[in-house]
Formats: sequence, C-alpha cells, structure tokens
Amino acid sequence: MPRKQDVPTINLDEFTIAREVLDLLPGEVALRHRVLPVNAEDGTLVVAMADPSNLFAVDTVKERTGMSVEVCLAETRALRRAIDRYYFPN
Repeated sequence: MPRKQDVPTINLDEFTIAREVLDLLPGEVALRHRVLPVNAEDGTLVVAMADPSNLFAVDTVKERTGMSVEVCLAETRALRRAIDRYYFPN
C-alpha cells in the first residue's frame, strides 16, 4: 500500500486535462471513488486521488478502463473542484 509521502503530487488547480483522458472514466465513477484521470500513455492511466491508499478505487479504475493505474496525490478540495469542473460543469 503506497504511503502519501511516496506518491507524487499534483496541483489540479494548475493542470489541464485532455477530454480524451477524461472520457476513459465516467464522471459518476470519478465522483463516487474520488479519483480523476489526468493522463494516459502506453496503456497506463495516471489518476489523481486524495487517498492513494484506497485500493478499492484503484482496482475499480483498472477494471473500468482495462489499463494499469498510477496514482498521484491531490488535495481533497482541489480534487472535488476538478471533478465538478470537468464532469459536472453546470
């Protein structure tokens, strides 16, 4: 299980996510599991999470996307703002 200090961080307020990356994971899944896809490359999906130890969420993303998953740490409120901004803009 990864420890927070071992996980790279991301500032979601200063990061732009491509629509094709967001389309890899439904908004409802992102909201329910508090996870946001931020990049995809070579069969690996990088996701931002406030709790990188949430292995259930990581496994759900793997199952839904068929990709391997790498986790980066995001501040809880910034993660929620980003999920709202990208998936539920109204």
